[in-house]
Amino acid sequence: MNKKSWYVLRIVVGLYLTYLGIKLITGVMAERPGNMVFVLFMAGIFIVIGVLYAVSAIKKVLALKNEEAEEDLDGVEDDSYEDESDDSEETKFIDENETAAYSESENVEDNDIKEDD
Repeated sequence: MNKKSWYVLRIVVGLYLTYLGIKLITGVMAERPGNMVFVLFMAGIFIVIGVLYAVSAIKKVLALKNEEAEEDLDGVEDDSYEDESDDSEETKFIDENETAAYSESENVEDNDIKEDD
């Protein structure tokens, strides 16, 4: 069994312990036995341990799921990052040429205006 399967089994066990604790409380309240305090105490322990065990396993399953999602995204981001860097270098080169051409045209227009005066 893989890790995720074990965590799902732990979630089920935690929920079952919680269920047993709740059933103990409802049974004790209906019958009112002589050792009611002890049984209520044990039922409370079952509930607390069951909830903590289930919540802990749920957190671990979510962490595994997030790790898998990050691994999938890392593969996609690496490919797109390389493509973006190539485009940006070409864009910089074009922008520099356009800027140089634009500044030359401004100089020519300025010279034309000065010559007219």
